[in-house]
This record gives sequence, C-alpha cells and structure tokens, in this order.
Amino acid sequence: MSLSDASSQGTATANMTVSLDSTAPTQGYVAAVAFDGSVCAVSDVSAGTATTSAGAELFVSEIFDNGFTIGCVIDSSSPFDGQTISPGSGLNLATIEITPTTLVDADTDVAFSFSDGTLNNPPLDNIIVQDGLSIGAGEGLGLSGGTLTLLEPPPATMIVESSSAPAD
Repeated sequence: MSLSDASSQGTATANMTVSLDSTAPTQGYVAAVAFDGSVCAVSDVSAGTATTSAGAELFVSEIFDNGFTIGCVIDSSSPFDGQTISPGSGLNLATIEITPTTLVDADTDVAFSFSDGTLNNPPLDNIIVQDGLSIGAGEGLGLSGGTLTLLEPPPATMIVESSSAPAD
C-alpha cells in the first residue's frame, strides 16, 4: 500500500491517493496515516476508483488533527456475492484532500506515513484482507508513505513604477 506525493502553493488544496499493488483479490483494507497537523489538515477522504468499481459496501473514514483512518469492506452485506478488488498495480483505494493551514517562507516537505497502533480508538493497524486473512506489515505488507511539498507562495507585494502620459 502506498501514498502518492503532492504539492501545494500557498493555501491551495492538494490531493494524494492511497494505492495498492496486489497479486490476489482484496476483500478489504484499513489505512492509518499520520502527518504533521501543525502545517496542514485533511479536509476530505473519499473512496477511490478501485474501491468504488468493486462495489464496496462499507467505506468509513475518520479525520484527526494529525492523521486519518480508512476502513473498507468490499462485501459486507447480505447476500454475500464475493465481490473483491481485482489484482493489479496502482489501484486507487482512496483520494485524500489536504489543505495547508499555514504559509511557508521556504519550500517545506510534510511526511505522510502509515502508522500502526496510533490512530483511532481502538488504535488501528494498516492491513489488507485477502482470502479471509488480515495481512499487515508483520505478514509482509509493504507500506510506502508520501510527501506533501508546501511551496513558497509568490511575493505578496506589488510595485507600480511611476509613469506619465499626455493629457489629450
């Protein structure tokens, strides 16, 4: 599971994606991501194209001051038809909308890192579910964080030089 990189200038929103590379059908997932909440905030977490095209029946997200969590079960309601996220590479599980909360005076990188056991109550671990088994970092799930680069905004001052023109 991985997070994309993104950049934002000033206080413009930016989008990052949670994606999955998988060789087996995926029945669900949990993502728990931490970041520095003093410089940016997550304003929305929405299901990605792989999640929606699989017909996910349960998608729950929670946003915190310093992170967010996602819980998704593809086939959670009767009748259990066995739908899954098909194997593939770069599967878009979720889209994250981020808003910088401060202006920076130099380009600044903010790490977005998968974080087991620190977010939510009870705390969640990052997992995917395949063949009915939860696979986390201890079972070989690779987790690759992303970076939001906050770019210095353009100068906030304007200079008008003096000029003259004929009155007629």
